[in-house]
Amino acid sequence: MVIYDLNLQNPVMRQIKELKYSAHIGKYMSLLHDNEIDFAERNIKIGGFLLGNSDVSVKWFLTKHNHIPTKDCSLDFSCLITKHTTNGFVNFDNPYFNENGMLYICAVSGDFQGCSDGFLVNDGVPKGGKVSIPSRNGYVIDGSAMNVKWSGFTGNVNSVDMGYPDAIAFYQYTIGTSIGGTDVVPFTTAGLADFVLVKDLHLQPGQVYYATVIAFDHLNRSVERHSEGVIYDNTPPLSGTTQVERGISHFVKTHRISVQWFGIEDIESGIVQFEIGIGSTNHSADIVPFQTTDIFTEINGDSRLIDGHQYYAIVKATNGAGLSSFSVSTPFIVDSTAPVIGHVMDIFHSNMQVETDITDTDYQRNTTSISCEWRGFHDPHSQIDSYHVGLGLTAGNDDIESLTNVGLRNVKTWSSKFVQGVRHYCILKACNGAGICSHGSSNGVLIDNSAPIPGSVVVGAAGDHARYQSDNSSLHATWIGFEDPQSGIDHFEVCIGTTPLLCDIMDRWNVSLSSSFVKTHLELKNDVPMFVTVRACNKLRLCVNRSSQSFIIDDTPPVLINRPFIEGLNGNQSSILQIISDPSFFKLRWKVVDDRSPIVRTTVSIHSKLDSHIPMADTVISNENTFTVKLLKDDQLRLGDVYVVKVTACNAALLCITSYSSDVLLDYSPPQVGGFMPPLNWELIPGTTNSIRFNLTWYGFSDVESGIRSYYISIGYDYSRADLIDAYKVKPNQQDPEGTQRTTIDIDSTNKLHEKLVFTIWAENYAGLLSSQSKITTDVVSFNRNFTKGNLVIQKHSCVAEYCNNDCTCAVVGQKCKTDLQSMCNSKPDKNGKSANMVRIIVPNTDKGIDGSSSCLRSEWTDNLNETIWRFEYTFGIQNGRPGTGIFDLANENPWRDVGKETEAIHCLSPDKKLEHKTNYVAYVRAWYSYTSNTIFQSNSVQIDHTSPDIHKRYFVIDSTINCEEDVDYILSTDSVSSCWDGVFYDEESGIMNFMVSLGTSPYADDIVRMHDVGQMTKADWTGLSLEAGTRYFTT
Repeated sequence: MVIYDLNLQNPVMRQIKELKYSAHIGKYMSLLHDNEIDFAERNIKIGGFLLGNSDVSVKWFLTKHNHIPTKDCSLDFSCLITKHTTNGFVNFDNPYFNENGMLYICAVSGDFQGCSDGFLVNDGVPKGGKVSIPSRNGYVIDGSAMNVKWSGFTGNVNSVDMGYPDAIAFYQYTIGTSIGGTDVVPFTTAGLADFVLVKDLHLQPGQVYYATVIAFDHLNRSVERHSEGVIYDNTPPLSGTTQVERGISHFVKTHRISVQWFGIEDIESGIVQFEIGIGSTNHSADIVPFQTTDIFTEINGDSRLIDGHQYYAIVKATNGAGLSSFSVSTPFIVDSTAPVIGHVMDIFHSNMQVETDITDTDYQRNTTSISCEWRGFHDPHSQIDSYHVGLGLTAGNDDIESLTNVGLRNVKTWSSKFVQGVRHYCILKACNGAGICSHGSSNGVLIDNSAPIPGSVVVGAAGDHARYQSDNSSLHATWIGFEDPQSGIDHFEVCIGTTPLLCDIMDRWNVSLSSSFVKTHLELKNDVPMFVTVRACNKLRLCVNRSSQSFIIDDTPPVLINRPFIEGLNGNQSSILQIISDPSFFKLRWKVVDDRSPIVRTTVSIHSKLDSHIPMADTVISNENTFTVKLLKDDQLRLGDVYVVKVTACNAALLCITSYSSDVLLDYSPPQVGGFMPPLNWELIPGTTNSIRFNLTWYGFSDVESGIRSYYISIGYDYSRADLIDAYKVKPNQQDPEGTQRTTIDIDSTNKLHEKLVFTIWAENYAGLLSSQSKITTDVVSFNRNFTKGNLVIQKHSCVAEYCNNDCTCAVVGQKCKTDLQSMCNSKPDKNGKSANMVRIIVPNTDKGIDGSSSCLRSEWTDNLNETIWRFEYTFGIQNGRPGTGIFDLANENPWRDVGKETEAIHCLSPDKKLEHKTNYVAYVRAWYSYTSNTIFQSNSVQIDHTSPDIHKRYFVIDSTINCEEDVDYILSTDSVSSCWDGVFYDEESGIMNFMVSLGTSPYADDIVRMHDVGQMTKADWTGLSLEAGTRYFTT
């Protein structure tokens, strides 16, 4: 049994209702099937039909599910309506449904219960949809066919669940010239297709066409959609005109090609795309492929375009319908390189007519015109199109004459008043067919119509003029200051002559641009003034001459008159050895002369002959014949060392002579003291009555430095007197001068010998230093009663102290006698003030009282007093101190030295001591009148000065013509000049003693005025001179 869902509003329902009483409907079965509903709107009236159930009770249900409710319909949410009938037809009589969805009619009758296949309640219409005519930018190019597509139409999806292929039942389409129009193709059913190809059309160019599609659902409800209009266009764009670089030139100067086009258009569909390319022919973009671009663009062909080759620019225009046309430019040639630069030459105006031998000039005398010519400019691709030429002060700057187009000419002349000394440049711009230009410039022409500025010429190396030369076969000269600010110096020429500008000794010699020359194989004249002349020529052969100061040939060195020696030594100095006692201060003297050229440098040095000791290294002085040596403590001469003084004197011609002194031995220590030894005897000389002979022996005296020169012996009756003989001089045994010595002394005496005799002996070395005196007291013993001979027996320990200060003859050497009896000494003051007249320290300048020694002091005194003096003692000391202060160690040394009746003394300090700078010292002499009385005399003070004069840094020697208020470097006079040096030198200790002054042609030279002593004057007025113009003179 089948339940049918029916629309009661269907007109055939009357006929169907009549079938409810039939058990078999036969041919009406199709009527029932065809009118069964699968879809319904909400306002539908639903009825059910159960075939074959007439007069049978049926319970009907309208439900959302296809099953019989298990509960009462009112209790089942899916059950909408329930009814009872007594036949197989039911009318639910429901005008509206509240919601869409599937509904089912179920029936229960007897043993039967079942449900219909259901129907869909849906009052929605189809939706969506999109219609399109495939085109290119809204244009179609086929006029006989058109493709129409649609998609996106939607209906109730439950239709598919019910077994239908789609929610849409079918589609209809139409084509017209207006939206919804059917004037081209009327509505045509297309079933469920989503596109259709309409053929046999006759579309009109430029006409707009539209497609319309209607979608119907299963309730025959529909939705209509329209396509966008498309235009039929079957013609490509117009070709127009294409230009490269605006079509101005056949040549292009860059690989970035600028392309423009005009008249490319399409009236129907318009231009939608431009493409541009470059080809080697006019029909293929084989060089630069097509690339989309905007109107008026540039193509970068850097890596593909080759200079000198011909190319075409091709423009491809595509219209809205996709149709294309091509526009080709006229051929063009790429030339991205500037012309090859040639040569720009500055030329003389007279050379302009000569085309073959043109030469570039760098200098010219003409100040009113400048010409230039150029050659060699060319371009292998687009040829030279034009030249532009100008004039400037620098290469590349046309600041004098602006660039002017001269076409293809290659020469240009300017006429004007041009500035001298300024280089003018010809500026050239050469442009090729592509408009690319090369810039060139001449190296400039400089205008110069004046000779060079003269400089100065000197003989010798650069600097001061060497007036004197030693070689008469070669010469060296230099020059500076020659200048030509315009064209510069081209070359120098040098010659030698006996007057300025004359070339009678050596002809002119071109030395190029050298600033000096050395010429050999000359025959220069001795002692004749000569001159070096230099000619300087500029680039235009304008020349100037300048001569040096005169020079003279002196090919002989200075002449030695006296070799160096030490001044002021005592006698008995040999020519082989000089012996000095002061290690720090002495005066050297020598004599060297030169009558041909002045002596300008004297070098003095002192060195040891025994080792490498150099007390005084090379010391340079001027033309002097004396030099005072002052040596500091670490450089002083060493005791016992032998030295040589070296003096080298050089004249202005730099020829020198060297002389050496004899050996100089330093010995500032007195001989070591010795004494008498047995046998000592006496005898009466046979044949005489009053002549006595003493046979004496002594030993122990020595001097390791200079040796013993003499011994002195005195004989008397007491400590101090020499009653029998005084200072008898004895030469030492030459074979053993420091060994045991013997001598015989004969004296005449009218008196008989006393029982006791006092013998005194001392030694002198070759330095003139005396040893201490050694004394003995002897007992005179006779061998017979006639008293004709006997021995002299030395008292060793039995003698007594003879003086109040414990001086005796038998004490240990250098010591006093020890005695229990102490005699009082009576020291009388110098009441008469005779000290200064009696005692003095020997110094070089007695007026000043200044000594330069660091080690030695000498003193001398007189004994012309009214009283008889028995003996003298001396010492030295710092002024206002105790005698011996600063000289002796008063705590451990006896400062007084006994010299008997001697009236001079010298004392030198040991190397670890020195006389202090700027300190005053005095000499003391103690004169003894008896064993107990004495007087101490004191000299005037002497100040120690270890330094030479100093030079004030802010003062200098002035050359002047009048008052010495200012220094002058140039004078007009050739016969007089003044020199002043007030305040230049100063000496705080001893002051300035005198000045030595000279005038010469170089520092230290005295070839004009010899070095001489001017005392303490600080100004010299030189008159009666013969000064040479152009020569510099120096005061020393």
